[in-house]
Amino acid sequence: MITKISPQISSQSVMGNISYTIKICAVISIIGLVIKFTISSYEASLIGLGLVALSLFGSMMMVLKYYYSTGSENSFFSGAVLPSLVQLILICTIVGVLIYQTITTTSQNVTSSEFTTFSSISAMLALMQVCITFYYLFLNMQCLNGGKCNISERDTVTSLGIMYLNIILTLLNVCALGIIQIILTKFYIC
Repeated sequence: MITKISPQISSQSVMGNISYTIKICAVISIIGLVIKFTISSYEASLIGLGLVALSLFGSMMMVLKYYYSTGSENSFFSGAVLPSLVQLILICTIVGVLIYQTITTTSQNVTSSEFTTFSSISAMLALMQVCITFYYLFLNMQCLNGGKCNISERDTVTSLGIMYLNIILTLLNVCALGIIQIILTKFYIC
């Protein structure tokens, strides 16, 4: 005899697993950035940034899994799915550029204090972006299925502020990464 599980229970079960997985991804991201900050070697930077990239990619997959596993008939562009994915893609792009620049500097003997300063600034901005992005995900977890969100007005305003703050941090980080690239291109890489 096969019993059918109600969609509400299935949705809650999926929600619990995905929420747990996103929490694990948040911890892995922070551990990766701590590794990058505390151990000052290129290998540690690559390992730390790789952990961050892997956990952010996992979070993107969890957002999509939750959206598709709930069977929402609403548009992909409604709810918190698209803003969550945009924020995760922005920070993944920043981390990808940081990984590229770290790999580029591994082959060179870069000992510039300016490079170290801007690289640290960029990593700190990435840490702030990771923290607020995961906070946004936890705040809007119930809205990812594109349905009616049952969050307070204060949480809605907070979510909007987090999205704008993440965009501002991304622009600042792009500026820092641009300065790093100019330093690398003009002074170290032929």
